[in-house]
Amino acid sequence: MPGLTPVFYPDAPQTLASFSRRAGLPLTAAQAESLLAHQEQTLLNLGRIDFSGGILPKLAAAFAGSPYVLAEDWADTLAQLTELFYAFKFETRDALADDALLAAMRKRFDGACGGSLEALADCRADFAEGAVGAGRGMRCHGLKGGIGSASRVVELDGKQYTIGALVLSNHAVFDDLVVAGTPIQSLLDAHIPPHEDKGSIITVLATDIPLSERQLRRLCHRALVGLSRTGSFCGNGSGEIVIAFTTANRVPHYSEKAILPMGMLHDDAINPLFRAVAECVEESVLSSLLHAETVTGYHGRTVRCLSDLLDEK
Repeated sequence: MPGLTPVFYPDAPQTLASFSRRAGLPLTAAQAESLLAHQEQTLLNLGRIDFSGGILPKLAAAFAGSPYVLAEDWADTLAQLTELFYAFKFETRDALADDALLAAMRKRFDGACGGSLEALADCRADFAEGAVGAGRGMRCHGLKGGIGSASRVVELDGKQYTIGALVLSNHAVFDDLVVAGTPIQSLLDAHIPPHEDKGSIITVLATDIPLSERQLRRLCHRALVGLSRTGSFCGNGSGEIVIAFTTANRVPHYSEKAILPMGMLHDDAINPLFRAVAECVEESVLSSLLHAETVTGYHGRTVRCLSDLLDEK
């Protein structure tokens, strides 16, 4: 898009190269110029403009101290981080300030991503749900099911934490499907072949709240509350598998201390988490239904999707 160009400070290349050298990450003036040109092209590709002079100096400051950053890859790392930063800004519609987004990227890069830029690139706001991957052959409440996800933010001691759920839905019967307390069968004239509740659903719960193994197990039990909200009664022969993990309380590979500090949620504060899990699992099941598409498979067998039925209504 002509005319949409970033506005750089005159000394930007020198500033970037100088900071990198002080951080022990050599960057030549030519490399700095090339990075700024790459930043400009990235912005042009997204149809954006940056009056601040670009994010490169802040990116360098944010990631220079990462244990995963190598001096010989510094220029390439900055180039990839530039693309990811502006892609995340675009996807989140600038909901986060630059510093907040950089902090989140650095935390994820050093933590869950293990220093992998490829893994960081996969941390997108949107991802495929419905009849994709393992969900391709799934049937949920007699309709096309599959992958579904949802999350909630919980505030504890003035700090925000996240609880998320991911389901692979292949369970329950159509006549029992409930959405927001309303039986779907009463709203639709669709004829769904009778079937028994002998499928299964796999649920993964993830959080950054410091929880003990016992508390994680208690969250797993509350996942069934979310299933019951959609009308599932967990019939005989149906398999409900729930696992949960927390990214808190990381144990360093090396430590000078024999005793490591560990945080843990007090049980008296766990009720908001129970509610969040129930809501997440319920929404994840509905999301798997709404994102799925009608599929015709072996012997011409067709499984309808909820979206098509709602459109016909």
